[in-house]
Amino acid sequence: MSFFNNVISKLQNKHFLSLVGNAIVAFFGILTTYCIFHYLSKSDAGKWFVFMSIISMADAVRNGFLSTATVKFYAGLAQEKGRQMLGSIWFLAIVLTLAASAIGAIC
Repeated sequence: MSFFNNVISKLQNKHFLSLVGNAIVAFFGILTTYCIFHYLSKSDAGKWFVFMSIISMADAVRNGFLSTATVKFYAGLAQEKGRQMLGSIWFLAIVLTLAASAIGAIC
């Protein structure tokens, strides 16, 4: 019984769960890429990857701004000031998302 408890405790480790989560995401990424190359023409697959590259770049920039602002300015604030800071970050997130969506719609 002790062996099974030890195995279960190791499986519930946050590092192991993170590893499994990353492996699942990687698997679905490979599966998606396979489906794109298998079912789309070369031209359509190229368009898909250009589209995903632009979306990934916009998302990385947006997340960079927001996570830096959250970590740098939110840590250690009083509760009321913290709420104002989070409200500002949410506002910035909405504005950046709408701006990226508008640019994408125009293109």
